[in-house]
Amino acid sequence: MTAIQLAVTDAQVLACWPALHGLRPHLEPAPFLAQIRDMQAQGYELAFIQPDQHVVAVAGFRYLHQLQAGRVLYLDDLATLPEARGQGYAGQLLDYLHGLAQERRLDGVALDSGFARHSAHRLYVNKGFAINALHFLKEL
Repeated sequence: MTAIQLAVTDAQVLACWPALHGLRPHLEPAPFLAQIRDMQAQGYELAFIQPDQHVVAVAGFRYLHQLQAGRVLYLDDLATLPEARGQGYAGQLLDYLHGLAQERRLDGVALDSGFARHSAHRLYVNKGFAINALHFLKEL
């Protein structure tokens, strides 16, 4: 198992850009660091796996207290570089987040996922997640 780190330095955050950009292609490289720093000021954390010189997988998350689910670790972003998929990195990150939630004695781990992400859905179900809601968004 490869070590999981939290992105703290600017260099670590920027090293996560390629994996996050694959998941969130609308992100622009120039404001990326400032966006992450702003989100971190609001409680967002960015965990990553870097088995060699490059970050291959990332998980962005925060802690929420919701009426429906209680106190949860909410997973905003989970991404693996295409060339690193199928090697268990996303599963390692999910296990890591599960452990953090247990350490904090939270009620669960929650996430939203796009309808077409079938391989991700298989992973979530295999890791014990239940599909119990739809997410709706009205863009402005």
